[in-house]
Amino acid sequence: MKKYVYVILLSIAILSCSKDNQSCPLRYTGNDSDIQITPQSILVEGINLKTFPLLDNGVPWDLLDDPDLYIVITYNGLEIYSTRSNVKLNSAGSSATWAVFPALFLDEPLNKYSIGVFDYDDLNGDDFIGGISFTPYSSNNNFPFIIDLSCVGCNTEWSLLIKYQF
Repeated sequence: MKKYVYVILLSIAILSCSKDNQSCPLRYTGNDSDIQITPQSILVEGINLKTFPLLDNGVPWDLLDDPDLYIVITYNGLEIYSTRSNVKLNSAGSSATWAVFPALFLDEPLNKYSIGVFDYDDLNGDDFIGGISFTPYSSNNNFPFIIDLSCVGCNTEWSLLIKYQF
Protein backbone atom coordinates (compact mmCIF):
# COMPACT_ATOMS: atom_id res chain seq x y z
CA MET A 1 0.00 0.00 0.00
CA LYS A 2 2.84 2.39 0.88
CA LYS A 3 4.28 1.71 -2.57
CA TYR A 4 1.05 2.88 -4.28
CA VAL A 5 0.83 6.02 -2.15
CA TYR A 6 4.47 6.79 -2.96
CA VAL A 7 3.84 6.32 -6.72
CA ILE A 8 0.77 8.57 -6.58
CA LEU A 9 2.62 11.30 -4.66
CA LEU A 10 5.59 11.09 -7.02
CA SER A 11 3.26 11.35 -10.03
CA ILE A 12 1.57 14.42 -8.58
CA ALA A 13 4.96 16.03 -7.90
CA ILE A 14 6.17 15.34 -11.43
CA LEU A 15 2.99 16.69 -13.00
CA SER A 16 2.98 19.81 -10.86
CA CYS A 17 6.53 20.60 -11.95
CA SER A 18 5.91 20.18 -15.66
CA LYS A 19 6.66 23.12 -17.92
CA ASP A 20 2.94 23.54 -18.65
CA ASN A 21 2.43 24.64 -15.06
CA GLN A 22 5.56 26.73 -14.69
CA SER A 23 5.35 30.34 -13.78
CA CYS A 24 5.62 32.24 -17.07
CA PRO A 25 6.57 35.90 -17.28
CA LEU A 26 3.68 38.32 -17.21
CA ARG A 27 1.68 38.27 -20.50
CA TYR A 28 3.22 35.01 -21.74
CA THR A 29 2.09 31.37 -21.73
CA GLY A 30 3.05 28.05 -23.34
CA ASN A 31 5.44 25.20 -22.63
CA ASP A 32 8.43 27.49 -23.09
CA SER A 33 6.68 30.72 -22.03
CA ASP A 34 7.07 31.87 -25.63
CA ILE A 35 3.45 32.54 -26.56
CA GLN A 36 2.11 36.04 -26.00
CA ILE A 37 -1.32 36.32 -24.41
CA THR A 38 -3.60 38.39 -26.65
CA PRO A 39 -4.81 41.50 -24.82
CA GLN A 40 -8.54 42.17 -24.54
CA SER A 41 -7.98 45.75 -25.62
CA ILE A 42 -5.29 48.34 -26.13
CA LEU A 43 -5.48 51.80 -24.58
CA VAL A 44 -4.15 54.66 -26.67
CA GLU A 45 -2.92 57.46 -24.39
CA GLY A 46 -1.00 59.56 -26.88
CA ILE A 47 -0.67 60.05 -30.62
CA ASN A 48 2.31 61.51 -32.41
CA LEU A 49 2.04 62.42 -36.07
CA LYS A 50 5.73 62.07 -36.87
CA THR A 51 5.66 63.19 -40.51
CA PHE A 52 3.14 64.53 -42.99
CA PRO A 53 3.42 66.38 -46.30
CA LEU A 54 3.94 70.11 -45.84
CA LEU A 55 2.38 70.88 -49.22
CA ASP A 56 -0.76 69.81 -51.04
CA ASN A 57 0.44 68.99 -54.56
CA GLY A 58 3.01 71.78 -54.38
CA VAL A 59 0.84 74.43 -52.70
CA PRO A 60 0.36 75.18 -48.99
CA TRP A 61 -2.56 73.49 -47.20
CA ASP A 62 -3.81 76.94 -46.18
CA LEU A 63 -3.30 80.10 -48.22
CA LEU A 64 -1.93 82.35 -45.48
CA ASP A 65 -0.45 79.98 -42.90
CA ASP A 66 0.31 76.38 -41.99
CA PRO A 67 -2.32 73.61 -41.76
CA ASP A 68 -4.73 73.32 -38.81
CA LEU A 69 -4.37 69.65 -37.93
CA TYR A 70 -6.78 67.19 -36.41
CA ILE A 71 -6.89 63.41 -36.47
CA VAL A 72 -9.63 60.84 -36.91
CA ILE A 73 -9.46 57.14 -36.03
CA THR A 74 -11.96 54.77 -37.62
CA TYR A 75 -12.91 51.14 -37.17
CA ASN A 76 -15.01 49.35 -39.81
CA GLY A 77 -15.53 52.72 -41.50
CA LEU A 78 -17.02 54.31 -38.36
CA GLU A 79 -15.35 57.19 -36.55
CA ILE A 80 -14.37 56.13 -33.03
CA TYR A 81 -12.10 59.05 -32.11
CA SER A 82 -11.45 62.57 -33.33
CA THR A 83 -9.49 65.63 -32.24
CA ARG A 84 -11.70 68.07 -34.16
CA SER A 85 -12.29 69.86 -30.86
CA ASN A 86 -8.52 70.06 -30.28
CA VAL A 87 -7.16 71.33 -33.60
CA LYS A 88 -3.43 72.08 -33.72
CA LEU A 89 -3.62 75.55 -35.28
CA ASN A 90 -1.02 76.64 -37.84
CA SER A 91 1.10 73.55 -37.39
CA ALA A 92 4.54 74.58 -38.52
CA GLY A 93 6.99 71.75 -39.06
CA SER A 94 6.14 68.22 -39.94
CA SER A 95 4.95 66.71 -36.64
CA ALA A 96 2.27 67.14 -33.99
CA THR A 97 1.34 65.37 -30.76
CA TRP A 98 -1.99 64.83 -28.99
CA ALA A 99 -2.61 63.51 -25.48
CA VAL A 100 -5.61 61.17 -25.59
CA PHE A 101 -7.78 61.79 -22.53
CA PRO A 102 -9.70 59.86 -21.63
CA ALA A 103 -7.72 57.03 -23.17
CA LEU A 104 -9.09 55.46 -26.33
CA PHE A 105 -9.86 51.73 -26.05
CA LEU A 106 -9.15 49.67 -29.16
CA ASP A 107 -11.35 46.70 -28.26
CA GLU A 108 -10.47 44.60 -31.32
CA PRO A 109 -6.66 44.53 -31.16
CA LEU A 110 -6.31 41.90 -33.90
CA ASN A 111 -8.41 43.85 -36.43
CA LYS A 112 -7.60 46.80 -38.69
CA TYR A 113 -8.10 50.42 -37.70
CA SER A 114 -7.34 53.55 -39.70
CA ILE A 115 -5.87 56.85 -38.59
CA GLY A 116 -5.87 59.98 -40.70
CA VAL A 117 -4.88 63.61 -40.40
CA PHE A 118 -6.91 66.49 -41.81
CA ASP A 119 -6.47 70.23 -42.33
CA TYR A 120 -9.43 72.03 -40.73
CA ASP A 121 -10.90 74.80 -42.89
CA ASP A 122 -13.66 77.22 -41.87
CA LEU A 123 -15.05 78.10 -45.28
CA ASN A 124 -14.56 75.08 -47.50
CA GLY A 125 -14.32 71.37 -46.73
CA ASP A 126 -11.49 70.00 -44.63
CA ASP A 127 -8.55 68.59 -46.57
CA PHE A 128 -7.41 65.00 -46.07
CA ILE A 129 -3.65 65.15 -45.64
CA GLY A 130 -2.88 61.46 -45.24
CA GLY A 131 -3.35 58.36 -43.17
CA ILE A 132 -2.61 54.72 -42.63
CA SER A 133 -4.39 51.48 -41.73
CA PHE A 134 -2.95 49.40 -38.89
CA THR A 135 -3.52 46.40 -36.66
CA PRO A 136 -2.70 47.44 -33.08
CA TYR A 137 -1.49 44.07 -31.81
CA SER A 138 0.92 41.50 -33.17
CA SER A 139 1.51 38.15 -31.48
CA ASN A 140 5.28 38.57 -31.76
CA ASN A 141 5.76 42.24 -30.84
CA ASN A 142 6.94 41.73 -27.21
CA PHE A 143 4.42 44.31 -25.96
CA PRO A 144 6.04 47.64 -26.80
CA PHE A 145 4.67 50.78 -25.13
CA ILE A 146 5.01 52.71 -28.38
CA ILE A 147 3.68 51.40 -31.68
CA ASP A 148 5.26 52.96 -34.77
CA LEU A 149 3.05 53.11 -37.85
CA SER A 150 4.47 53.59 -41.33
CA CYS A 151 4.34 51.94 -44.72
CA VAL A 152 5.99 52.11 -48.11
CA GLY A 153 4.19 54.72 -50.18
CA CYS A 154 2.40 56.32 -47.21
CA ASN A 155 2.80 60.06 -46.76
CA THR A 156 2.37 59.99 -42.96
CA GLU A 157 4.17 58.27 -40.09
CA TRP A 158 2.76 57.86 -36.60
CA SER A 159 3.56 56.69 -33.08
CA LEU A 160 0.95 55.57 -30.57
CA LEU A 161 1.63 55.58 -26.83
CA ILE A 162 -0.28 52.53 -25.54
CA LYS A 163 -1.07 50.20 -22.63
CA TYR A 164 -2.34 46.63 -22.83
CA GLN A 165 -5.51 45.49 -21.07
CA PHE A 166 -5.85 41.79 -20.20
